[in-house]
Amino acid sequence: MIDSRKINILGNVLNATFGKSAIRERGYAVNHNLSSVVDNSLDADGANVNKLILNLRFETAYNFSPKLGMTEQKKSLDKESVEVLNKALKEIKKDFKDKSGQTLKVKELEVLEPIMESISFNPGLIRGRYRRQIIFELEFK
Repeated sequence: MIDSRKINILGNVLNATFGKSAIRERGYAVNHNLSSVVDNSLDADGANVNKLILNLRFETAYNFSPKLGMTEQKKSLDKESVEVLNKALKEIKKDFKDKSGQTLKVKELEVLEPIMESISFNPGLIRGRYRRQIIFELEFK
């Protein structure tokens, strides 16, 4: 069973971490989605086990020069997005431990392929939106 007190602490940590971020200030945004999934396994009391899932998403606007090639420019965004998401996760874990006195165990479930959506295209500049998501399972220790 998931402890509601710990969920409240985690919710406060997530809001403090991401609530005031804006693309204008940093050049990117990091958003989260926290959900619970019922697992078919049973705990010691015979109840279904709930798993806590955290979906972290990095999003930014991009301007690519077709002359430089999109492959190299995309690699730069890929690297930046992974670094930012790892830093955000590290902050979440640290803040949770500071506020609850307990450790937040994180297991990476899935790294979704980055999505690049072109908004406008002309011979000199390609504008669009880049998104990357990583899904984690959380456990309180």
